[in-house]
Amino acid sequence: VPCPGMTTIGIPCNNKGKCNVDLDKRNATCKCNEKFRGKDCRIECPGKTEACDGYGTCDGNGICHCKPF
Repeated sequence: VPCPGMTTIGIPCNNKGKCNVDLDKRNATCKCNEKFRGKDCRIECPGKTEACDGYGTCDGNGICHCKPF
């Protein structure tokens, strides 16, 4: 069961997350690192060390939505 990213670039989760394989269900999914989104963790959210620099939330398309002040 290949992890997302393996069939396109040969690196599981684009090296931006951890691959979780479920042999019973015969599937693999990525648990992306803090700043990354998407099935294969390819989408990077803006921010230096954390998504949106802590001032909002990052959606699945890598767009920050600011917290109201």
